[in-house]
Amino acid sequence: MRVVSGTEGTTLVFRFGDLCETTLGIGNTQLRLAIADREIAARDGLDYTPPVLQPVDLLTLPRTEAVGESGVPKPIEVGSEGKPMETLGVYVGAARYEFSFTLSQTASEIILPHAGDLITAFLDDVYCGTFVGDGGPLAIPLPENILLGAHTLRLRTEIWGHSNFHDERWQSARLGSLRGVWGIPAINGVELRGEWRFAPQAEAFPNTTAKYEAIQGTVAAKGGESKRVTFDLSTLPDRSQGVLLTLSGSDVWGRIELGERVVGRYLFGPSLPVALTGGPEDRFFLPREYLAKDNTLSLVTHGAGDGGAITAATLEVFTNAAS
Repeated sequence: MRVVSGTEGTTLVFRFGDLCETTLGIGNTQLRLAIADREIAARDGLDYTPPVLQPVDLLTLPRTEAVGESGVPKPIEVGSEGKPMETLGVYVGAARYEFSFTLSQTASEIILPHAGDLITAFLDDVYCGTFVGDGGPLAIPLPENILLGAHTLRLRTEIWGHSNFHDERWQSARLGSLRGVWGIPAINGVELRGEWRFAPQAEAFPNTTAKYEAIQGTVAAKGGESKRVTFDLSTLPDRSQGVLLTLSGSDVWGRIELGERVVGRYLFGPSLPVALTGGPEDRFFLPREYLAKDNTLSLVTHGAGDGGAITAATLEVFTNAAS
């Protein structure tokens, strides 16, 4: 090994030779360094064959339990201007906001003065979209042909993380910047009168109506193994508002695909420690817009240790996700 220093930092240059794996200690951190199989094959003049994803047939989705409102705390009122998640005791993960108002004139959007990081919006029972906010104003499009009268805006907000540096160009990249939704909403330049209500992460998905255990047993993937588990979501009844996928496992990592779209990635330790997260990395929301196009859900799983496995995959169906 040799060390190369420059004006932009220090570069460590390794020459492995016959050794294909080593561990580098930096303070209390251990880094595992290894040559990829394709590089070893190229070095030795051999043909490289990519690993084959072993299909696992797990298409049956038996219903296991109904999910109701018992034991779920009700949202609390936080005033006409709302409050950021951090001031309400939520520093990571997700939360839910509600704002009830009366619409007295036709409108195409509602403006939130402050919103971040990831916001999923429903007006009454209608999904309005999922948006990325930087803490500044955010425009939520309203459903077409919306009727005048009483409505409730419901928002799921998720914190992706907090900056450890200061950048004035983006509000969310400034030291001390906050997440969630706050300020008085406005329509057509007129502020709305109403009260914000707030509930922490447990309330972010409060009204799933049915829960299905998608995996019976476990899906083992030892170090070096790769598997693809496929589910046909068209067998789930009434997916009108979306599906929540929750995973658990150990020593595996991979991605979640809906048709040809990558909708999320997961990583489970202990051999794969997560040093920085922006919220729950085991839960993935599949909105109805995605489900209208594709119903084939796949988990592409790679093992990272002898005990690597997906131990559970739960699908919760939303028929009234925003109420």
